[in-house]
Amino acid sequence: MWLNRCSKCPNVMASKPLERSPAPRRGHPHRPTFPVSHQLASGFWSRCYSVQGGVSSVERRKYKLRFRKVLSLRFCQLGTQYGGSKMQFQVSGEPAHTRCLAVALTQGAGASIDYRADILDLRKAGLMGLAGRIATAGIIHKMEVRGAFSSETGALERVEWDQSHVMHEANRVTNGECCRDPMQRLEALVGTGIGEGFVADLKLHFGGPLGCTHVNTLLHELSATVRQLREGPGKGESLRLARAPGERIASRSVFFDANFSDDGATISIGVRLTDACYAQQDDQGNERLASHDEVRLVADVELTGWKLREVLGRERSRRGPEFGPEAWRDRSDALRGLAGRSLGGGFTRSCLEEFGDRPADAQLLSALLCLAPGMTQVGVALSVSLAPSSSSGTRPVGSPLAGPGPCYMLRAGGPLMENLDSSRRLSSLESGGEVD
Repeated sequence: MWLNRCSKCPNVMASKPLERSPAPRRGHPHRPTFPVSHQLASGFWSRCYSVQGGVSSVERRKYKLRFRKVLSLRFCQLGTQYGGSKMQFQVSGEPAHTRCLAVALTQGAGASIDYRADILDLRKAGLMGLAGRIATAGIIHKMEVRGAFSSETGALERVEWDQSHVMHEANRVTNGECCRDPMQRLEALVGTGIGEGFVADLKLHFGGPLGCTHVNTLLHELSATVRQLREGPGKGESLRLARAPGERIASRSVFFDANFSDDGATISIGVRLTDACYAQQDDQGNERLASHDEVRLVADVELTGWKLREVLGRERSRRGPEFGPEAWRDRSDALRGLAGRSLGGGFTRSCLEEFGDRPADAQLLSALLCLAPGMTQVGVALSVSLAPSSSSGTRPVGSPLAGPGPCYMLRAGGPLMENLDSSRRLSSLESGGEVD
C-alpha cells in the first residue's frame, strides 16, 4: 500500500488514485473511484487519513498491518461465500513427500494427437541406506512418457520416454541392473488403443515384474484422461475439433501431498486433481477453456498397517465460456465406506468395485487411485538413520514384496531382491534372531 498526498489538498491518501469519479464521493471530496478488485477491503483501502505534514514510519507500519488483516479476512469471506472451506481441506503437519502427475494433450500432425505425461516425486525428509545407495531428501523420480495416438481410433502411434531420476541405479547390489532396463518393452504397446482395454494390454506387456510401477502409473493416468474426454460431458468433441499443430486440447494435473502429524502415529494426505479442456482458440490466437473440473481429497492414514482413519472429498465442475463462482459439491458421504480399509493390498480393487462403473465419478476415482501409490513413497521419509527404522517398515499386511514382484527391479529372483534377502538374513543372524 502506498501513502500519497492528495493532489488537491494537503491530506494523505491511503492509496494511489487509479481513476477519478465524475462527481465527489462520500468522505474526502477528492476520493478516487477504484476498480472492484481494489475494493476488497472497502472502507480502508481508499480511506483518507487527513494527516497534515505527512505520516511517520510508525503510523505507516500500523496502517499496512491493519490493511493486510482486513484484506485477509475479506478473502476468507469470499472463499466461504463461493463454496470454499478454510479448515476442512487443509493438510497440516511436517511435510514428508509430494508427488506430481501431469498429462498434456496437444494437436499433432494430421489426425494425430501428441501426448506427454510426467511424474515427479519429491522426498522432503528421511535418511536410509537402501540397496547400496543412501536415500535422502530430494528428487526421487523424474520420468516422462511422450508420443502420439490417433484421434480417430485411439491407437498408439509412437512411444518415447526419458528417466532422468530413478530409484535404483546400476551398482554392485543390483548386479549392474537399473530401473531403465525394461523401458524398451513399451514399444510393444504401439498399435494398442488408449481407453477401454488399454490397462489390460499395459499389464500384459509392462505390468508387475516386466516394467516400472511409476511409468505404469503415468500411462494409467494418460488412459484415464483420454477416456474422460471421450465419455465425459463433451463425448469426445474436444478430440475432434480442427486445431493448429501444437494447440492445446486438454491437461490433467494430480498432486499428492503427505505430512507427518504431530502425534507421530498418522500421516495426513491431500490429493488435488484438476482437469482442463480447451475450446478452439479465438481469432487472435488466444486460448479458451471449455471446462474446468476439480477434485479434492484429504485423508488420515495410520502408519501401522496404512489404515485409513477418515477420507473426505469434494468436487466441482465449471463450463465455459464464462467461469463464474461455483460451489463445491461434498462427496464425503460417498467415501465413508473406505474408512477402516488399508492402502495396502486390495485398496485399488475396492475403489474400482465401488466407483468403476460410474462414469460421473471417473475423476473422483482417479484421485482415489493416487492414494496407495503415493503412500508407498512415504516410508523412507520416516527413517532418520542409515539403518531402516521400524516405522519405515510398517508395510500393511497383505502387501509384502513377495510373489512375482511389483516391478522389474524388485522381481522375485532378481539380483536386487536376492542381495536384499541375503543382507536381511545376515543381519538377523548377527542380532541372534531367527531366519525365516
